[in-house]
Amino acid sequence: MDNGIEFFTATCLNWQPLLQFDERKDIVMNSLRFLVKDNRI
Repeated sequence: MDNGIEFFTATCLNWQPLLQFDERKDIVMNSLRFLVKDNRI
């Protein structure tokens, strides 16, 4: 967006334990590290 304002909302139904296993946590952490390194977040 050109004006710098961003908005996001979400609703979770039937919440699942997606981060129960370390392999899944690693996927999320590696993705976040990449985004930080690439100055996307």
